[in-house]
Amino acid sequence: VPFLVFARPNGLSLHDRLRMKPVPTLNQKIEIMIGNLELLGRFHKAGWLLLDFNFEKLLWSAEFNAASVLDASSALRKAKDGIVAKLPPKGIAYCSPEQTGRSNRRIDERSDVYSSGMMFYQLLTGRPPVDPSDIMHAVHFHMAFTIPKLNLPDSDISEVLDQVLERMTA
Repeated sequence: VPFLVFARPNGLSLHDRLRMKPVPTLNQKIEIMIGNLELLGRFHKAGWLLLDFNFEKLLWSAEFNAASVLDASSALRKAKDGIVAKLPPKGIAYCSPEQTGRSNRRIDERSDVYSSGMMFYQLLTGRPPVDPSDIMHAVHFHMAFTIPKLNLPDSDISEVLDQVLERMTA
């Protein structure tokens, strides 16, 4: 069975880090997501999809001001024509439309990018783009709606980040 090995720095889950004070600055949040996307790119380049990409599965290292994958148990080897739908057990707030099982499309790298966009929204606003406690509503949201606008205090930055999020979750 093939597997990936990455160095594991000391740290705690990104989920736990984001609940602590001080709250990361906007620049730090952007750096976190850039790091997450670079990490995701390494997984994709190695031929893997993470599929259940969420804050609890990322390890935060204060030493490197970066996150690494803490749990890749849901990762699957990419298939030539994609993967059949698989709803993530904890990540309903971040899952892609393909992962809901309600679309006729196979799961590929774009599903992980979509999930990253949903996480980035929560990182920037402090709340997920959809309430994960209502699974049917969350599935409907992922199938039928676009990600809400950020409305950050700096409108120029907010507009650029809105465009990034729209692209990631298209």
